[in-house]
Amino acid sequence: RLLAALILGIGVCGMHYTGMAAASFLPYQICRPLETATSSTIDSQTLAFFITLIAGFIFVMALGISIYNQEQTSLTDRGKSDKFPARLISLAVGITFIALIILGTFNIDTTYRLKEEKANDTEKARLVSDYFFTDKKIAEALYLFATTGDGFFADRYFVNFYDQQKRFNDLKDRFSPYLENFPDFDQLEESRVRMDREILRFAANEQTREAHKILSSAEYRNIRNSFDQQLNEIVNASFR
Repeated sequence: RLLAALILGIGVCGMHYTGMAAASFLPYQICRPLETATSSTIDSQTLAFFITLIAGFIFVMALGISIYNQEQTSLTDRGKSDKFPARLISLAVGITFIALIILGTFNIDTTYRLKEEKANDTEKARLVSDYFFTDKKIAEALYLFATTGDGFFADRYFVNFYDQQKRFNDLKDRFSPYLENFPDFDQLEESRVRMDREILRFAANEQTREAHKILSSAEYRNIRNSFDQQLNEIVNASFR
């Protein structure tokens, strides 16, 4: 028995460390099933459900047989004998059936909750991506207007600005539980918009030098960077 236990322990450890040595882990990655999974694949929740069910069934049967063998040994010692009780099988099947119902209910609830969380995460990621994409277009339009003075770029700025404000309000609604930890978030946005309007005013009056002076100022860069950093921190906090 000692030798068998030693061989089994070496085998288990060997498989574990072999698997770990073959695995590759990338930093900051979220392990989720592929979106391109075909209908023939099985999702992780269903797989966990069946593994738990089979393991539970084996455990109940092994426990029942162990109890039966112990009782048979006791009866044999007393010169008696007994057939394998059908009630023991019924008990094992009954417990397995109850476990199936419980685990099935838990699996359905967990699957629904995970799908809902995934949909919320996808929506939040889309909102943030759209916001930064619009912000990039605003920055380009502002720079081009300050450089060329062409009113077309000013129009593009305002079109993208109003689009961005809608997205900004959607972001605030979506991430409202996390905004209380960033009390100056709105103030940074207002400061950035105020400096953008100053750049527009200088560029409209053909004061290109003054407009570029604000664009290249450390204050303007710090405001934009601080706002982007806080928004990223809010988003990261919501995904934890």
